[in-house]
Amino acid sequence: MSSSLHRITLELFLTRGMNMSSTARKTDAPSSSKGVSKRSGKSQRDILDYFPGTPRPGQASLLRQLQESWDKADVFVLNAPVAFGKTLVGMTIARWAGKAHVALPNNMLVQQMKESFPQVACLERKDSYRCHSYRDEVDLSYANCSSHKNRTNEYCTGCPYLAATRAAYARPVSVSNYHIYMSYKIYKPTVIIDEAHLMVPLIQDLEGRKVWAQDIGLPQSIDTYTKLRDWLKKNPQVVEPRPALQTLLADLETGTEHYLVKRGEERWRNEERDCLSLLPIDTAHSQKAVMLWPQQKVKKLVLMSATLSEMDVRQLALQGRRVKYIYGESPIPKERRPILWNNGLESNVRFPYTSEGMQDLTNSIVDMVKTNDYIRTTKGLIHAPYSQAVVLGKVLKQLLPTHTILVHDARNKQQVFEQFKASNKSCILIGSGMWEGLDLLGYEYGWQAIAKLPFPSLGDAAWSYLAEHEPERYAWATTKTLLQGFGRICRGPTDFGLTIVLDKAFENFYFRQASLFPPYIREAIEHGKGLQLEAAVRKRDEG
Repeated sequence: MSSSLHRITLELFLTRGMNMSSTARKTDAPSSSKGVSKRSGKSQRDILDYFPGTPRPGQASLLRQLQESWDKADVFVLNAPVAFGKTLVGMTIARWAGKAHVALPNNMLVQQMKESFPQVACLERKDSYRCHSYRDEVDLSYANCSSHKNRTNEYCTGCPYLAATRAAYARPVSVSNYHIYMSYKIYKPTVIIDEAHLMVPLIQDLEGRKVWAQDIGLPQSIDTYTKLRDWLKKNPQVVEPRPALQTLLADLETGTEHYLVKRGEERWRNEERDCLSLLPIDTAHSQKAVMLWPQQKVKKLVLMSATLSEMDVRQLALQGRRVKYIYGESPIPKERRPILWNNGLESNVRFPYTSEGMQDLTNSIVDMVKTNDYIRTTKGLIHAPYSQAVVLGKVLKQLLPTHTILVHDARNKQQVFEQFKASNKSCILIGSGMWEGLDLLGYEYGWQAIAKLPFPSLGDAAWSYLAEHEPERYAWATTKTLLQGFGRICRGPTDFGLTIVLDKAFENFYFRQASLFPPYIREAIEHGKGLQLEAAVRKRDEG
């Protein structure tokens, strides 16, 4: 749908005065009465009455804390660990609040929500709907809505997309992905953001600058702040006719703005194009962020994530709002997700990576595989940066000939991961940038190892600036990546997986930055301190 049609459609909805009903729908009523009175005020209605089914103790505790704090805060940061059940918690809060919108990161999660809660108004992507005005009922991404409007001066009768959009505004509880929420401004008194740690990069992207390589002939080698600045200075014929590039070069030269630099494929007018993105590191006063949850319309904002810190929240432009942090308990016993360190397996590895320089590391990995039955008979993932992974892969292939050792590059990461999933149990994947998005559920995935702590590169000007001027934010970037990685290998209360930290730098890092780790992670770290592999496997059933 074009932007003009978006605007026309939204104006049509608003002028029709689609006010939400003051009477709660039957499907949005509490799951049981439990003596609930009809008094107004959220704090007087038991939030657990709105939970679909029976909450686990950790879920009940978190929801109780939220209810008790509801009138004392405007923003609620719910730190919910892996397998906590954020979907049910979010829907409970939405139903209890009365008028709420739930924003999810992608369409797959919206579809899952639609299947789980069919009574809720779920607004999906436009091409998820079928146009009945076309003979073959094509999906709406191909239907030309504007041509029909121009011919008939009205929209199609019974358009499913318009009906779903209308319902999203009208019903008490609605669900969409982030981008639909932003585009249609589906503001309600309560807005619930799932996977809210993704809001920071989203706002950075909104405030960022994009340089399309094809438009200016930008070489593939230009992928850092310094390289871009130097290339623009050497090519005035590219900069002078483009005011936006003149302003960008001035900022790069004066250092008035500090940017993280990312290069890759970006979508531009329905095609993927090579793009260099410059993302500001400071979005605390972003006007675009303010428009995501305008205070006069969004009275309560609920942010759910396992990796959202106070430093992240400060980057969401929430000045003047009272913030309450609530930490959920992990439903997975610490004995089933131990983080092993300081047990004699760790080593110091420094760049540049060579087989000689990594001898202690490779010896530890080979010793684990050859002497421990659990490690030898389950699949393992080793987290390592690309340059280290290449060298480590070559050495392990020589020292572990009975094992399949998989290493990927930037182009075949997904393909190699699928090969890993389909492989037998004597397989090790050395993964780079696989800290999030993986779901290694099941006993066949037994362990993961961290060969090198994921410190952001100080070769990037923005990270160098943060390390010097805001060291806690720099440390949090490393901590956040570790938290995301810790959750890959053990995905539920009955699952089991070892995390083995092989980088000796972790001991000093944790000693200095322990407060950045949430309580449920600290208990797994403390449990695993000095714990040997055999003992960790024996203790898995003690939780």
